[in-house]
Amino acid sequence: MEARQLWQTTLGKLQVQLPKPVYDTWMSATTGISYEDGVLVVGVQSAYAKDWLENRMYSVIQRAVSEIAGRTSVIRFIVSRNHRTEETIE
Repeated sequence: MEARQLWQTTLGKLQVQLPKPVYDTWMSATTGISYEDGVLVVGVQSAYAKDWLENRMYSVIQRAVSEIAGRTSVIRFIVSRNHRTEETIE
């Protein structure tokens, strides 16, 4: 499954699970960048968003992605100023 499709499907699942303010603030501006060997790279807008998602939402997101992908997956958040492209910022 392609990263963008996997992430969009995950966002749909999370949108119905999470309170609207949480989803709108932390999830809506993210994008799937790559998915390879069970690792989904997700672009976020800021280091603060990256930290918040890693520390407060990781298990919920990881569970949703794993269910959709059909395998245990790892989520890696990166700050990507222009995350609408396939470029990743390391």
